[in-house]
Amino acid sequence: YFYQVGQRLGVDTINEYAHRFGLGEVTGIALDHEKPGLIPSSKWKLDRYKEPWFAGETLSVAIGQGYVLATPLQMANLIATVANGGTRYKPHYVMRIEAPGGSGPAQEVTPEVLGSAGLRKTTLLQLREALKGVVNAPNGTGKKAKLPTIEVAGKTGTAQRPPHPDQSWYAVLAPYPNPRIVTVVTFEGGGFGAETAAPAALSILEAYFHKQASEVSGANGGSPG
Repeated sequence: YFYQVGQRLGVDTINEYAHRFGLGEVTGIALDHEKPGLIPSSKWKLDRYKEPWFAGETLSVAIGQGYVLATPLQMANLIATVANGGTRYKPHYVMRIEAPGGSGPAQEVTPEVLGSAGLRKTTLLQLREALKGVVNAPNGTGKKAKLPTIEVAGKTGTAQRPPHPDQSWYAVLAPYPNPRIVTVVTFEGGGFGAETAAPAALSILEAYFHKQASEVSGANGGSPG
């Protein structure tokens, strides 16, 4: 499927949409020497290697391989952009900074918009429904991140890097359809995303929602758990 779509789009169109989601450029987080990753284009290859782009190379790019490079933070921002309806924000480490003992005014982090995916609402809905299917459909590859009472959506990934073992990826958002958390897990040499990264993502989700439930219970006078 992705080979066919990639062939129809061509590498330069893939490059354009990938950049709309923040791939191939730094996120702007407060991190020295953040890597921009790479989403190739026909111009990039001509500038870099003095060679034209070959149609067969587009197939590797369409499945996120070949020249493509991406960081876990970029992938988290991509999934968050899909989750929130198409707006890409600059990531921050914290939402609020308070002085010790409340001795000074709190410093609130103001959301910064970096761009828009520029997709129709119907297209974003299709993407979100597809992510839900990965976890919840009978033949979905992401079932190992499924929660019993909270609907999860996500995408597995397996990056081949011969002669080394495959790299395992998994990205999730929850709860569906109004997510509050996005998490991305990757393991170098971890094999299939469904086998290694998905269970780790499940552990993160379980811890997050357990903490949320405990805070609500404590606010209502129950045991903090």
